[in-house]
Amino acid sequence: MELKLVTKFKDIFTGLERAHGVFEKKNEPQEGVKVEAHMKTVHEPPSIEKFQLHLNGEYPAMGIVPINDDDQCKFGAIDIDVYPLDHKLLLKKIKQKKFPLVMCLSKSGGAHLYLFTKQYVSAKDMQTKLSEMATAIGYPKAEVFPKQIELYQREGEEKRDTGSWINLPYHGRSRYGLNDVGDALSLEQFHILLFLCLSDEKLQGLYNQLYFWLLILQV
Repeated sequence: MELKLVTKFKDIFTGLERAHGVFEKKNEPQEGVKVEAHMKTVHEPPSIEKFQLHLNGEYPAMGIVPINDDDQCKFGAIDIDVYPLDHKLLLKKIKQKKFPLVMCLSKSGGAHLYLFTKQYVSAKDMQTKLSEMATAIGYPKAEVFPKQIELYQREGEEKRDTGSWINLPYHGRSRYGLNDVGDALSLEQFHILLFLCLSDEKLQGLYNQLYFWLLILQV
């Protein structure tokens, strides 16, 4: 995969720089069946090489902690952990609410609904907004990331907490994004969608037409 694509993906999913998550599967993914896994936090920076391996579909897959050491973030997510899940119906609800959420399949076939921002925002504000959105689309008990609004340093310990991480999308050919009618997005198309979501209001108006011109571009 081109380094340019990997770098852009890393820039989108920027979070804590001193630790990240790794995911090793114990069973093969099946529709409607949650993937069993061995997961742990690695106290090392999420390097570009590790992002490359993740996007190539190699294991261990990567997870990122959205909150950084300034207690801020540029992305968050709602984790819809329901099986089986009607993704198209959920996309319809998101569209009706006009929420700027980007859906990606989770590792077990659920959904991660991502919210991205141009500038850093407080983890508290991100968490609050995502919780409001989750309730509005009918999933008030869904997990939201960032899970923490502050990374604490426990008394007697030298290092601060690392927080909770979320599995990244686009692990090889799995966990891909969906457009607003439920069709799969390539990584390149995913980047275009985020560009529109983070651009000015006029460009955001193109979001509903994204599916049609992405087909034409065939990127």
